Amino acid sequence: MKIAWIILKGGNNLKKGFVFGIAFSAIILLAFIVFFITFLLTPYKGYEGEKKALYTEAIFSLLGNRGYYSNGEQFYDPEIIIIEEDDYGRIMFSYVENNDISSYNYLIAQKLDDHYVYFYPDYNFISSEYDAQIDSEQAVFTPDEIYDLKTVNDWNLPLDESKMIHFEITDLKEMPKSIVSNDIFETLLNALAQKSNYLGDDTLYRYSEYFLTDDYGRTMYYVYGVGRDALGEGVSPDSVAQYFYTVIIIQPDGSYDLDNSIMELSSFQEYQNELYTFKTLNEWNQPSN
Repeated sequence: MKIAWIILKGGNNLKKGFVFGIAFSAIILLAFIVFFITFLLTPYKGYEGEKKALYTEAIFSLLGNRGYYSNGEQFYDPEIIIIEEDDYGRIMFSYVENNDISSYNYLIAQKLDDHYVYFYPDYNFISSEYDAQIDSEQAVFTPDEIYDLKTVNDWNLPLDESKMIHFEITDLKEMPKSIVSNDIFETLLNALAQKSNYLGDDTLYRYSEYFLTDDYGRTMYYVYGVGRDALGEGVSPDSVAQYFYTVIIIQPDGSYDLDNSIMELSSFQEYQNELYTFKTLNEWNQPSN
C-alpha cells in the first residue's frame, strides 16, 4: 500500500508539474505576443539623432514628409548627413526619408542656435528620386544643380537675416492644434474630382500628410489618393485607376477657394516654383483681410 501511495503521489506531482509547465509556457507566449504587437504598433516617438536643427528644417520644408520612414510596421529615423559648410556657418546637408515625393534631398540651413533653425523659404532645397543602389553619401545631383542651390541661398556671402524664416527646433513633427475635419477634406476633394473628371460614382480614396501651419492659422496638407477602382470595377468595366497628388490650403475658419486652394502636383521633386505661387495665391503668412 505504501508503495502504491508513493507512486500515486509521484504521479500527481508529475501531473501538477506538467500542468504548471504548460501554464507557464502559455504565459510566456502571451507576454511575447503582447510585447511584439505593442512594439509593432508603437507610433514614432521622435528623432533620436544629434542633428535636430537640420531635422526641423527638413520636416518644415519638404512636401510629403513625415519625419521618419517606415519598413512594415516599424519606424526609423531619417538619414541626415552634413555635406558641406561655408565660411559663414551655413550648412548644406542631405535628408533621406525614402518617400515617393521629396525622396532624396539637399537642403541649406542659414544658421542655427540652441532654440531655432534659420533658412530661406521655398528655395532652400533640391530633390531627386530615391535610388536604393546609390549610397547616401554619394552625390546624386549635378554640379550645376548644387551650384544653383548654393547661389539662391547666398552661399559664402554674409548672412542676411531679413531673408530668413525660423522654426523652433523639435524632434517630432506634430499635428496642428486645429485639425481639418474629414468632412472638409471629402467635400473639397470630391469637388476637385468632379472638376478634373477623376471619378463618376466611385469612392474617392485619399490619404493626407500635414505639412505646415502659417502664423495666422492657415494649414497646408499634401493629399494623394485614387479616384477609380484599380481593378477596373468602377464606373464602367474599362475604368482604370486614376491617381491624384495635390497640395491643399485651408483657411483658419475651414473655408477654401476651389480655384485657388488646391494645387495639383505635376512633379514629385521639382515643385518649388509651383509651391511658392500657390502660397502667394492663398496669402500665406499674410494677415487676413
